[in-house]
Amino acid sequence: MDYILLALRLLLLFISNAGFWSFAYRKTGIRSAFIPVFTAACQIFVLFFAGIFNILSIAAAVIFISGLVLFFLSLRREGRAALGIFALPEYIFCFAGVILCAFILNGAVLNNYDNFSHWGLVIKQMLMTDSFPSFHTPVIEYAAYPLGASSYIYYFARIVGNQEWIYMLAQASLQIFCLMPLFSLVKKHRALSCILIILLSNYLFVSGVVMNDLSVDTLLPLFGMCTLFFAYTHCLTPALKGEEKTDLYIYCLIPMLAGAWTIKNAGIFYVALAAVMLLIIFFKCRKYRRSAAVCFASPFIMYLLWKKHCDYVFVNAAGSMHAMTPENYLWQLKEKTAEDISNLASSLFEFSFISPTFWALLAMLVIMGIVVFIFNRNLKKDYFKFLAIEAGVYILYMIGLLGMYIFSMPTYGGIAGAERYQMSVFTALVYLCGIFMLYLLSEIESRKAFAGVYAIVLAAFIVFWNVSCGGFAHIFTLTGDTTERMWLQNAKEEYDIPEESSYLIFTESPENSYLFYVGKYLFNSCEITSLHITSPEALEDIPQREYILVQDTENELVQQWLHENFPDWQGDELIINR
Repeated sequence: MDYILLALRLLLLFISNAGFWSFAYRKTGIRSAFIPVFTAACQIFVLFFAGIFNILSIAAAVIFISGLVLFFLSLRREGRAALGIFALPEYIFCFAGVILCAFILNGAVLNNYDNFSHWGLVIKQMLMTDSFPSFHTPVIEYAAYPLGASSYIYYFARIVGNQEWIYMLAQASLQIFCLMPLFSLVKKHRALSCILIILLSNYLFVSGVVMNDLSVDTLLPLFGMCTLFFAYTHCLTPALKGEEKTDLYIYCLIPMLAGAWTIKNAGIFYVALAAVMLLIIFFKCRKYRRSAAVCFASPFIMYLLWKKHCDYVFVNAAGSMHAMTPENYLWQLKEKTAEDISNLASSLFEFSFISPTFWALLAMLVIMGIVVFIFNRNLKKDYFKFLAIEAGVYILYMIGLLGMYIFSMPTYGGIAGAERYQMSVFTALVYLCGIFMLYLLSEIESRKAFAGVYAIVLAAFIVFWNVSCGGFAHIFTLTGDTTERMWLQNAKEEYDIPEESSYLIFTESPENSYLFYVGKYLFNSCEITSLHITSPEALEDIPQREYILVQDTENELVQQWLHENFPDWQGDELIINR
């Protein structure tokens, strides 16, 4: 019965989304493949402002009901013709992809460190309070992180169900929406082109952050590149040609830019690249100056509004970790010496060129160049532009990454996390490669030539996929170990341990910070102490906690301390210390 109800809720959400898709397609003229990601960006835009003004639950209800009304009005006016858009390949891909992800994710639970320290924690808090985090939710450490993706997941889970695998499905749906614009390039040999898109999608889903992880290091580059693709196809190109509706499309870029920035602070990188296109429009196309200026200014206005909001609802948001504020940047810079900065720069420079993915991607780019020179030399100029963009994006991103380590990260961490951040830009570059591959295939006239080009491109991509992932990783693979998380969750349920109290956890693993954040997430409390005991000195000055959970029951030092302080202890996992 629960699954039937959940399926009905998911169906209703899709009907509501379909209402927006049909309406946006009919009223804006945006290409059909871009409609789902555009409407999702609009929903994020509305939910983001609703969260700031503390009307999140009202906004979610209004969005959902409005979509249902639009769907049935569309059916009433146009009949079956209103459903025609949903028979297009990109929508079949979308529906099939979401259903497949639902089957794969069904029952999955969070296990990654970052989910408990922020990404999962903030969604859980939003669903508990129907509001953005504030001083009322002290468990949230990263106060200045924008909440774009979290707002969409909140909306999705509020309608479908408050379960962790539903959170994952919501984020997977957003990623699928970002992949749909690739279908706009399919003009010939649709079946073969669609197979390439499916293989590309599989790679993009598994190469970085996998589906059972709410970290946004895959979603951000997909959304960012999708935004740039929209800006180029709907804004820059039509503006330079003086086409109709360009003003409307430029205004439609506003929620896309908002979505890119509010998914994560690093989204400002993609906003800056889009801003370059807007500046070209501003200086070269006088008739679109107003719309370009408004669009250009919109992310900065949103940033200022978000900063004001954080300053108002948190005690020290400006000084919190990763806050995009002069105070935080100056504090981090003062902590570093010239030698520290030099070491960071040299370490990151060396790291930039050692990844197998880097060299495999470079080889794939060279192969595509050879294909262009053999089969269609008319595309030489386009290929060199594409190559320059790929190189430019990578170089600028790595420079930006160095800036992050200098101005936003502590010195002791070095270039910690660089592999994950680098994989994020590789996701963007592979997405761009997919665009060029499909464009190249669409420009091949001869059937024989198409077969040859397709075989070479497909073979190059499959080799790249194997090298980058260390094998043919696929979407059915979920990663992570849930053992420690489930131990703590099972103990909570078995002993009926209440939330919002104080807790001491003796851990088996030296990485005791993991259970600290799992404890924060499960118990909704900041009063968590997790300890891995290796010496008697570590048992001195242990803070008073109401609930003591013992994972490391075989540790003699822990046993001795427990027997001294709790003589009746018999090896139990839980001690209530009142």
